[in-house]
Amino acid sequence: MFKNAGNVDYDNLLNKSIKLKKPLLLYFTGYACVNARKIEHNVLSENRIKEKLKNEFYFVSLYVDDRTALFENERIKSETNGKLLKYVGQKHSELQTRKFKSNSQPYFVIIDKNGNKVKDMGYTTEIELFNNFLNTNE
Repeated sequence: MFKNAGNVDYDNLLNKSIKLKKPLLLYFTGYACVNARKIEHNVLSENRIKEKLKNEFYFVSLYVDDRTALFENERIKSETNGKLLKYVGQKHSELQTRKFKSNSQPYFVIIDKNGNKVKDMGYTTEIELFNNFLNTNE
């Protein structure tokens, strides 16, 4: 369920969520993120939460420390720091920072069919709090 989506394009993710008629739920995480493992183990694997993630959202995990090289034609200059983005993780981190003004993981953001942020949330160990976060009218 928390499988790295790999090198994906935000617009393609949004379009797929629209086709599925489900809000897009982006999960910005990292292989080296201890708090992400804690929330996955203690909150996201709870049955009610797991069912909502599977059935009510287009849930996508974006790893900000993915060291898979981007193709040459995908390498662009970061709008946040001016450096060349060479890795998939840098691309995801740039998306998180530029579009959602957040740079910490784990970070969850629910996007509606118009590409607007509905809600966002960082780290929590409270199942009910996260469950309430997932309750959206989208």
